[in-house]
Amino acid sequence: MRKNTVSIIRLVTAKGKLLGKIKLSNMIPVRPQSIKLYDLAAETDRKYVNLVQDELICIRKCRREILHNAQILYNQKVKGYTGVRYLDHTVNFKLLEQACLAYPGEWFSPILPSQPLLPDPFYSIITSVYPSWR
Repeated sequence: MRKNTVSIIRLVTAKGKLLGKIKLSNMIPVRPQSIKLYDLAAETDRKYVNLVQDELICIRKCRREILHNAQILYNQKVKGYTGVRYLDHTVNFKLLEQACLAYPGEWFSPILPSQPLLPDPFYSIITSVYPSWR
């Protein structure tokens, strides 16, 4: 199995089964208030529930690597690094941030208006990747 790269994180179980990939080169900004929680308990397809649970385990296990690589990739793209092949296939983060912020505010409806949606440490990491959200 191929190793993880800065732009691709592979979700692999403890038994070595590949569940999927996180392609950080395709990450897009999303306002925290537009995130909708998914009720996995309401899902009727047990195979899908098991897959999502296994993916969550993998994501939690490699969370630091995901966040670290996201920061590296974002900084390299924004600073205009050249000679790094995966940057040629990476979205324009600044353009996507502008488009996200340009959307009308009323289009987004908060889930929990009186409480922050994301725990502070995680939100701090996200805003360090997307500084324009501060």
